[in-house]
Amino acid sequence: MKIGLPIENLHAIEHIYTELQLTEVNWLVGGSCGLVLQDVVIDKSPRDLDIYVDAKDAEVVYEALQAYATDQLVNSQTGIYISLLSHFLIHKVPVEVVGGFEVHAEQSHYRIEVSDLLKTYEVTYEANNCRFGLMPLAHELVFNILRQRPDRYQAIAEKMRTNKAVYLIPLNKILERNSFSVDFHNRLNELL
Repeated sequence: MKIGLPIENLHAIEHIYTELQLTEVNWLVGGSCGLVLQDVVIDKSPRDLDIYVDAKDAEVVYEALQAYATDQLVNSQTGIYISLLSHFLIHKVPVEVVGGFEVHAEQSHYRIEVSDLLKTYEVTYEANNCRFGLMPLAHELVFNILRQRPDRYQAIAEKMRTNKAVYLIPLNKILERNSFSVDFHNRLNELL
Protein backbone atom coordinates (compact mmCIF):
# COMPACT_ATOMS: atom_id res chain seq x y z
CA MET A 1 0.00 0.00 0.00
CA LYS A 2 1.37 3.38 -1.03
CA ILE A 3 1.62 5.89 1.80
CA GLY A 4 0.67 9.48 1.07
CA LEU A 5 1.45 12.74 2.78
CA PRO A 6 -1.04 13.60 5.54
CA ILE A 7 -3.01 16.74 4.68
CA GLU A 8 -1.89 18.36 7.95
CA ASN A 9 1.74 18.07 6.85
CA LEU A 10 0.93 19.73 3.54
CA HIS A 11 -0.88 22.54 5.38
CA ALA A 12 2.16 22.98 7.63
CA ILE A 13 4.44 23.23 4.58
CA GLU A 14 2.10 25.77 2.97
CA HIS A 15 2.14 27.80 6.19
CA ILE A 16 5.94 27.75 6.33
CA TYR A 17 6.04 28.76 2.66
CA THR A 18 3.85 31.79 3.45
CA GLU A 19 5.83 32.78 6.54
CA LEU A 20 9.20 32.52 4.76
CA GLN A 21 8.18 34.22 1.51
CA LEU A 22 9.45 37.61 2.65
CA THR A 23 12.82 36.20 3.67
CA GLU A 24 15.61 35.26 1.30
CA VAL A 25 16.06 31.87 2.95
CA ASN A 26 16.61 28.77 0.86
CA TRP A 27 14.85 25.87 2.56
CA LEU A 28 14.09 22.31 1.58
CA VAL A 29 11.67 19.69 2.86
CA GLY A 30 13.42 16.46 3.78
CA GLY A 31 12.86 13.29 5.76
CA SER A 32 9.79 11.13 5.37
CA CYS A 33 7.69 13.97 3.88
CA GLY A 34 10.25 14.59 1.15
CA LEU A 35 10.50 10.87 0.44
CA VAL A 36 6.73 10.39 0.17
CA LEU A 37 6.43 13.38 -2.18
CA GLN A 38 9.11 11.79 -4.41
CA ASP A 39 7.29 8.44 -4.49
CA VAL A 40 9.78 6.57 -2.33
CA VAL A 41 8.03 3.67 -0.61
CA ILE A 42 8.27 3.95 3.17
CA ASP A 43 6.57 1.84 5.81
CA LYS A 44 4.95 4.56 7.95
CA SER A 45 3.08 7.75 7.22
CA PRO A 46 5.06 10.91 8.10
CA ARG A 47 4.34 12.10 11.63
CA ASP A 48 6.48 15.23 11.52
CA LEU A 49 8.14 17.61 9.09
CA ASP A 50 11.87 18.21 8.59
CA ILE A 51 13.04 21.51 7.08
CA TYR A 52 16.70 22.03 6.18
CA VAL A 53 18.42 25.42 5.94
CA ASP A 54 21.98 26.70 5.99
CA ALA A 55 23.47 27.71 9.34
CA LYS A 56 23.37 31.39 8.36
CA ASP A 57 19.58 31.15 7.88
CA ALA A 58 18.61 29.22 11.01
CA GLU A 59 18.01 32.35 13.09
CA VAL A 60 16.00 34.05 10.33
CA VAL A 61 13.72 31.02 10.10
CA TYR A 62 13.41 30.82 13.87
CA GLU A 63 12.34 34.47 14.06
CA ALA A 64 9.85 34.08 11.18
CA LEU A 65 8.24 31.04 12.83
CA GLN A 66 8.73 32.07 16.47
CA ALA A 67 4.98 32.25 17.17
CA TYR A 68 4.88 28.46 16.68
CA ALA A 69 8.12 27.63 18.52
CA THR A 70 8.11 24.90 21.15
CA ASP A 71 11.71 25.60 22.19
CA GLN A 72 14.64 27.93 21.56
CA LEU A 73 17.08 27.74 18.68
CA VAL A 74 20.05 25.77 20.03
CA ASN A 75 23.43 24.63 18.86
CA SER A 76 22.88 20.88 19.07
CA GLN A 77 25.51 18.16 19.12
CA THR A 78 24.07 14.70 19.72
CA GLY A 79 25.54 11.38 18.71
CA ILE A 80 26.59 11.68 15.09
CA TYR A 81 24.78 14.99 14.39
CA ILE A 82 25.70 18.67 14.66
CA SER A 83 23.18 21.40 13.82
CA LEU A 84 21.38 24.57 14.79
CA LEU A 85 18.08 23.05 15.84
CA SER A 86 14.63 24.43 16.58
CA HIS A 87 11.19 22.89 16.92
CA PHE A 88 7.73 24.20 16.11
CA LEU A 89 4.13 23.04 16.12
CA ILE A 90 2.30 24.15 12.97
CA HIS A 91 -1.19 22.84 12.12
CA LYS A 92 -0.67 20.25 14.88
CA VAL A 93 2.40 18.92 13.03
CA PRO A 94 5.75 18.79 14.86
CA VAL A 95 8.26 20.67 12.68
CA GLU A 96 12.03 20.41 13.07
CA VAL A 97 14.16 23.08 11.42
CA VAL A 98 17.74 21.92 11.01
CA GLY A 99 20.37 24.51 10.18
CA GLY A 100 23.96 23.81 9.17
CA PHE A 101 23.45 20.08 9.50
CA GLU A 102 26.52 17.83 9.67
CA VAL A 103 26.83 14.09 10.11
CA HIS A 104 29.98 12.42 11.46
CA ALA A 105 29.62 8.64 11.19
CA GLU A 106 31.28 5.55 9.78
CA GLN A 107 34.59 7.43 9.39
CA SER A 108 32.78 9.89 7.15
CA HIS A 109 31.89 13.58 7.37
CA TYR A 110 28.90 14.97 5.48
CA ARG A 111 27.99 18.67 5.59
CA ILE A 112 24.63 19.70 4.16
CA GLU A 113 24.87 22.75 1.90
CA VAL A 114 21.39 23.94 1.02
CA SER A 115 22.12 27.15 -0.92
CA ASP A 116 25.47 26.22 -2.44
CA LEU A 117 24.58 22.71 -3.58
CA LEU A 118 21.31 20.99 -2.73
CA LYS A 119 18.97 23.80 -3.85
CA THR A 120 20.42 23.40 -7.35
CA TYR A 121 19.20 19.79 -7.46
CA GLU A 122 15.95 20.17 -5.53
CA VAL A 123 12.80 18.48 -6.73
CA THR A 124 10.14 21.16 -6.98
CA TYR A 125 6.69 20.32 -5.65
CA GLU A 126 3.60 22.41 -6.25
CA ALA A 127 0.35 22.37 -4.30
CA ASN A 128 -2.35 24.98 -3.71
CA ASN A 129 -0.39 27.88 -5.27
CA CYS A 130 2.58 26.95 -3.11
CA ARG A 131 5.86 25.90 -4.66
CA PHE A 132 8.63 24.43 -2.53
CA GLY A 133 11.75 22.32 -2.87
CA LEU A 134 12.40 18.78 -1.70
CA MET A 135 15.79 17.49 -0.63
CA PRO A 136 17.36 15.56 -3.51
CA LEU A 137 17.24 11.79 -3.12
CA ALA A 138 21.05 11.79 -3.30
CA HIS A 139 21.09 13.57 0.07
CA GLU A 140 18.52 11.19 1.54
CA LEU A 141 20.53 8.18 0.37
CA VAL A 142 23.81 9.46 1.84
CA PHE A 143 22.17 10.52 5.10
CA ASN A 144 20.35 7.23 5.61
CA ILE A 145 23.45 5.15 4.85
CA LEU A 146 25.38 7.16 7.45
CA ARG A 147 22.69 6.71 10.08
CA GLN A 148 22.38 3.03 9.25
CA ARG A 149 18.74 2.99 8.16
CA PRO A 150 18.55 0.15 5.59
CA ASP A 151 14.75 0.39 5.52
CA ARG A 152 15.17 3.89 4.10
CA TYR A 153 18.34 3.66 2.03
CA GLN A 154 17.23 0.51 0.20
CA ALA A 155 13.92 2.13 -0.80
CA ILE A 156 15.69 5.33 -1.86
CA ALA A 157 18.27 3.41 -3.90
CA GLU A 158 15.47 1.46 -5.60
CA LYS A 159 13.87 4.74 -6.71
CA MET A 160 17.23 6.18 -7.81
CA ARG A 161 17.98 3.13 -9.96
CA THR A 162 14.93 4.00 -12.10
CA ASN A 163 16.76 7.05 -13.51
CA LYS A 164 20.44 6.93 -12.64
CA ALA A 165 21.36 9.63 -15.15
CA VAL A 166 19.35 12.19 -13.17
CA TYR A 167 20.06 10.98 -9.65
CA LEU A 168 23.80 10.41 -9.96
CA ILE A 169 24.65 14.02 -10.80
CA PRO A 170 23.81 15.43 -7.33
CA LEU A 171 25.18 12.30 -5.68
CA ASN A 172 28.55 12.80 -7.35
CA LYS A 173 28.60 16.47 -6.25
CA ILE A 174 27.91 15.42 -2.64
CA LEU A 175 30.68 12.82 -2.83
CA GLU A 176 33.15 15.38 -4.24
CA ARG A 177 32.46 17.98 -1.53
CA ASN A 178 32.56 15.68 1.50
CA SER A 179 34.65 12.91 3.01
CA PHE A 180 33.42 9.31 2.99
CA SER A 181 35.03 6.06 4.07
CA VAL A 182 35.84 3.09 1.84
CA ASP A 183 33.07 1.13 3.58
CA PHE A 184 30.59 3.87 2.75
CA HIS A 185 31.62 3.85 -0.94
CA ASN A 186 31.37 0.06 -1.05
CA ARG A 187 27.84 0.14 0.37
CA LEU A 188 26.87 2.87 -2.07
CA ASN A 189 28.19 0.85 -5.02
CA GLU A 190 26.24 -2.22 -3.88
CA LEU A 191 23.04 -0.19 -3.72
CA LEU A 192 23.33 1.53 -7.09
